[in-house]
Amino acid sequence: MVIPSWFARFEMQPKKVDPLGKLGQRRSDPAKVAQNLSQGLQQTIRQLDLTNVRPSELVQIAGALRREGLMSRDVYWQFRNSATQPDGTPRPDAPIDFLREVRDRAREVKAMSRGSGSLEAEQIYAEFSFSARGLNLLAASMKGIKVVDIRV
Repeated sequence: MVIPSWFARFEMQPKKVDPLGKLGQRRSDPAKVAQNLSQGLQQTIRQLDLTNVRPSELVQIAGALRREGLMSRDVYWQFRNSATQPDGTPRPDAPIDFLREVRDRAREVKAMSRGSGSLEAEQIYAEFSFSARGLNLLAASMKGIKVVDIRV
């Protein structure tokens, strides 16, 4: 079977997408989403730099987004897991480039999924990836700056 070259350009679609993920898919307007956020969360997101963020800050923001109904439970737990090391211990609370980590992990998951012949892991990670992209788009929109693309 021959797979056309354009086929590889399509991203894996998750089984479900939370409201933040819809932003990442560009199916929602970030300005409308921002209007419905609490003032405190708006201020926090305006100051957010996803290329230089502490894992503890990321978990706090994810929790607030979860409470506001923008993030699914599964995505929230993946954000929490980003604050731990592979052995389950907390990672140092030094600033990380979250966007790079999401992009790198997406590549790893894609390679593992394709290698195993099962796309389930890629589909699960796609939900998190779209939500991370949505958070990035929301923060950029609220700051009035250009979005840094985190697609693989």
